[in-house]
Amino acid sequence: MLNASIYWHLPILLILVSLVYSAVRSDDWPTILRSTIRWALYMVLMFIAPVFLILWFLAEIAPRWW
Repeated sequence: MLNASIYWHLPILLILVSLVYSAVRSDDWPTILRSTIRWALYMVLMFIAPVFLILWFLAEIAPRWW
């Protein structure tokens, strides 16, 4: 757990990538911010959370079955 501090950069990186992606698609600030929030939530719910759950399952639950 000593290397867990590297994961603090992930939310910042996620927000910045979402902001740049949204800014490329429109020029209006309210639209950019709305799209940034939508894209960041999508990435968290559809990518990061399932990967976390799979890794957690493999690390915590699966070893008890073998």
